[in-house]
Amino acid sequence: MRNLNLLFTFALSLAASAVHAEFVPHPGLVVRQEQTSQTPSNTNSVVNNNPTPTGGVGDVIQGDTDEPSSDAEESPEPTPDPITTTDKDGHTITSMPPPKSTSSRTRKISPDAPPGGVQMRTPSVYDGYQIYKIGDPVTFVWNYTSLQVTPTALNIQAFCTAGMQYFPIAMNVSADTTQAVWDTGIYQRTALSKLPMATYTLYIYDAARGPTAFPSPGVLLPFSGFNFGLYTPKAPTPLSSFECPTCDPSSASAFDIKTLRFVLGMSLITALSFVWFIAGVL
Repeated sequence: MRNLNLLFTFALSLAASAVHAEFVPHPGLVVRQEQTSQTPSNTNSVVNNNPTPTGGVGDVIQGDTDEPSSDAEESPEPTPDPITTTDKDGHTITSMPPPKSTSSRTRKISPDAPPGGVQMRTPSVYDGYQIYKIGDPVTFVWNYTSLQVTPTALNIQAFCTAGMQYFPIAMNVSADTTQAVWDTGIYQRTALSKLPMATYTLYIYDAARGPTAFPSPGVLLPFSGFNFGLYTPKAPTPLSSFECPTCDPSSASAFDIKTLRFVLGMSLITALSFVWFIAGVL
């Protein structure tokens, strides 16, 4: 009986040893890994031998991948709205805005930098005050100085000091524009607001900032440093119908007689004085 108990205890010991023994799979068999939703307690000890991302569940891999995922769809950029402008002849012009730059590089401007300016070339600042006849084309040419920020678009206008009104010359033009031709004849025939005979101030400014923007380093400062005049000539008058409101023939003849008498009297006094001086000396 005692031997039977010892034999049973030995058999239990062998069974327990077989349970804790490491299982070595056969080379021809595939070990099935059970899925578990439990997260390891120590995630820092996890080593990923395959750095490329996968579509399964796992730790997120930081950084850019070599190839984009085929599941991600590239969203196209929205098409910009067309820009509608009106030229000096009153015609409507539709154009597409320039493509936006995708570069994220920015240029640092010193706070001590002067604002951008406009320097007139035609007419020059040395030409003085200019007067143009309404009906003739007027040409303005200029250069930019100290400009570090490109304007979005330019507006060129003539400001009438008499009526306190802006007259468009070229609106919403390209930022590299350095010349504008204003055909005052076409404008006078087609515009509802006519050009008066008065003094005008030329304005050149960034369309996005306006004609009264404050100065900023490297940014175009609104230009208003050129004054000019516009006049309307009168129709010629025939000589036969010409009248001089300030001319009086009778008064003119009397004036001529008085002038002649004065000249003769001064000549006689001069001659007598000279003879008296010579006689006194001798």
